[in-house]
Amino acid sequence: MNGPEIMQHFVFRNGLAAPPSQPAGQETEKELPVLSVAIFGSDYPGSKWTVNAKEGDRVSCGDAVLRDRHDHRICVVSPSAGTITAIERGARRTIARVVMEVDQNVELPFDCELLKDEPDSDRAAVIAFLLRAGLWPALRTRPFDLVAAPDGTAAEIFVNACHPTGNSPNPALMYQHEFRWFSRGLEALGIMAGKSVHVCQSSEIPLYEGSDPKINCVRFSGAYCASLTSTHVHAVKNRSSNATVWTIGWQDVLAIGQMLVSGTVSWQRKIVVGGDAAKTRLSIRTPVGSSLRDLSSGNVHHPSGKTPVTVLSGDPIAGAVSSHLRRFDDVATLSVGEVDAAIAHGSEPVRPIIPKNRLLNALPFGKPSLPIMRALLSNDFETAHRLGADWMVEADVAQLTRQCASGADYGVLLRRALNSYAGQPA
Repeated sequence: MNGPEIMQHFVFRNGLAAPPSQPAGQETEKELPVLSVAIFGSDYPGSKWTVNAKEGDRVSCGDAVLRDRHDHRICVVSPSAGTITAIERGARRTIARVVMEVDQNVELPFDCELLKDEPDSDRAAVIAFLLRAGLWPALRTRPFDLVAAPDGTAAEIFVNACHPTGNSPNPALMYQHEFRWFSRGLEALGIMAGKSVHVCQSSEIPLYEGSDPKINCVRFSGAYCASLTSTHVHAVKNRSSNATVWTIGWQDVLAIGQMLVSGTVSWQRKIVVGGDAAKTRLSIRTPVGSSLRDLSSGNVHHPSGKTPVTVLSGDPIAGAVSSHLRRFDDVATLSVGEVDAAIAHGSEPVRPIIPKNRLLNALPFGKPSLPIMRALLSNDFETAHRLGADWMVEADVAQLTRQCASGADYGVLLRRALNSYAGQPA
């Protein structure tokens, strides 16, 4: 690795501890058939999508299903070959969900071939390649957490290669060829970054050992917040600048590297299915947007006949009830009991805030919890902005939602504020 031999190391103790692996023990690798996949419009806040297909249409893996109305170069592609079975719309005719039945007769339904014209050092060629592959929406901005603009610039790009819980895939366990792909993906990001690419990791061993001087490995450990991208940006970003930075997850970097090396775009990701209602902790390679019913089939343990089991896309802290795995989640949690109805549906709070010690330190990087909570609850976006809400995302306030007695979904309230700052409809 370039630079100093010892990585910069940040330790965070505020907020909840990282949930342990459940059930305890080793992961079991398993292949599960996936019958349906879904694309959620809300996974890409701020983007306005048009649908390129209709119900009943057959699509191939890599076909553009959604295109951005304002920049047609940006698209969300099908992660599978199959048939579109449902197109659901939300408020203001936004795209809520597109569901596809997976074609079981296609040998490789989750991979697609691109023309192999690998860029070396041309920023425009790298961007064009990512746009054509449908991988561009993996790049998000801070502030506001929007899909990055292809014509925009970022001095710094942050790669989240942490595993926040005991049920998260560990990037340090990549195969040797995957490490090569990961390094190639990082170097492609380095071409786009003006200054630095920060690999934010839990592992003590650097995940990048190449020679690109722009790529910097930083270690984070401690409480749950140590795995959050907002924590990484706050700890590492140049304090003298409010310039926009870009963020991306490690498995999308791996996919970029695989694409550049082999010309093949894979829409499979490694996920872990666990939780206190899981019989076995499963490590699965599955397509983006897989059905959670398919992923949990045969693995649900009911402690008693009357105890319900809730399936979450995501970990026990930031996860949400969903029919399918959300685009940026790599964990499915089988949880005993029901999620609070107000939280599950994002409704307005019906109870007052009761200050608790666990609430006071629930936000990452020492942000004051109660003033931000009050500002979000009262739609006082100006105060929330002064307190740094524009650099936060839903995962940062998930602990508040779980801990606060009001029943408020602070993720929904924060997104309202972020949309206001970015000039989007509430």
